[in-house]
Amino acid sequence: KDIGTSGLEGNFHSSQIINTVTFPDCENLSGQSCLYSCFQASSIKELSFPNLVNITNYNSLNMICYDSSISKISFPKLRNISGNNCFYAAFYSSYNTTLTEVSFPELEEITGDKCFWGGCFSNQGSGDFIFPKLRKIGATSMWEFFRRSQFVKIYFPQLTEIEGTSPFGLNSSYNDKYTFDSTYIKEIHFRKDMENIISSFVGYSSKWGATKATIYFDL
Repeated sequence: KDIGTSGLEGNFHSSQIINTVTFPDCENLSGQSCLYSCFQASSIKELSFPNLVNITNYNSLNMICYDSSISKISFPKLRNISGNNCFYAAFYSSYNTTLTEVSFPELEEITGDKCFWGGCFSNQGSGDFIFPKLRKIGATSMWEFFRRSQFVKIYFPQLTEIEGTSPFGLNSSYNDKYTFDSTYIKEIHFRKDMENIISSFVGYSSKWGATKATIYFDL
């Protein structure tokens, strides 16, 4: 039910032929670097944590599928992400764009420091990315989440609690930290009642790196 520190660190690399990996009984990732680089450069296609609820420690999924052939990621019950750097470059790809499906349908809070640092979905993704239940994010939790990704439309229908004054990045001098630093993103949607708050954040005028996007307050 819980994977502890360095539990499966670096166990399955490019020499392994892997298709689908499921952790059916895992409810918590509490160990530091517990799945660090586990499937880096492997042939893995699908990764599923059907009962995972909490990610609470540093580097838990750091580079887990870096430069792999991952196409589908499933976190159907994940509610809380509070581990610092826990998704650092997790699904980054320098040579392919295989990832087509990723979802966090029950995710409610992202509060760890720089959870998605390193461009978690760089050169990956397509279509819409929706956070149906996400209501709270920390001051730096979302930095670089969509950096260099290929998602087109982003939706935050329940987001109402936002910490800090630069939750989507700093300013043009630090644009590598922008949450939406991607030329693929065309639309970013927030709730109507969040317009005054979100438009006051540092980096709003530059759309936090989404230079070709329009920001809407229509949810």
